[in-house]
Amino acid sequence: MINAENLDFTDAQELRLKRFLASHQRPKGTLSYHAVAGLLFAISNAPDLVPMSEWLPLVFGGDEEGFENDEEAREILFCMMSFYNSVNGASLDDCRGLPPGCIISSNPMDNLLVNSPLSEWSKGFLRGYAFSREAWDVRLDDGKRTELDKALVVLTFFSRRELAENMASLVENTTLAELSTAMLGFFPGAIETFANLGQSAFRELLGEELARTRSLQIGRNDSCPCGSGKKYKRCCG
Repeated sequence: MINAENLDFTDAQELRLKRFLASHQRPKGTLSYHAVAGLLFAISNAPDLVPMSEWLPLVFGGDEEGFENDEEAREILFCMMSFYNSVNGASLDDCRGLPPGCIISSNPMDNLLVNSPLSEWSKGFLRGYAFSREAWDVRLDDGKRTELDKALVVLTFFSRRELAENMASLVENTTLAELSTAMLGFFPGAIETFANLGQSAFRELLGEELARTRSLQIGRNDSCPCGSGKKYKRCCG
């Protein structure tokens, strides 16, 4: 069992997780460490709660994790949960900066290189968003949807060079390098927008669930639903 307490993500856990994910023993579709960071950012800021049992398979492309034994399974799952809490905590504390695991190269074009940290982060983010897309579609009105779409353009721009080139071709008199530079400037704001929209939608969902729960409550002076004719407080209450 994973203890929910003391889940600070340490440097040692980061190194252990990087080595585990990069091992040739992992399934072919396994995400890199930076891609997992992007996935967790998308999942932790989704409009509904996604349990670990649902997002963990996304890390390994739907295949078995390839744990050597129960001890390794407990160790890696603990690292994963700590990483999730680190990413989620950063969003809750201050979503104006870059989340853990989101690394940007000072040279804009380097971020489009295959396996670069930001490109990997964007790929993982895209996988996490796609998993929760239905919830986003349900929870946002048209105005907020427009805000989300703008943020998504920025946050997925570096996921594939081909995608970035297609976007650049649609902007008149702008080179790929110029658009890449602009996108990096927009990146922190897009991070903040995505986190704020998701957290706001999730708070609204919690409010609705609480209201629904309260609406099902029975007053102690109401007739008992068992049909006895007595007040609830003097019967089943």
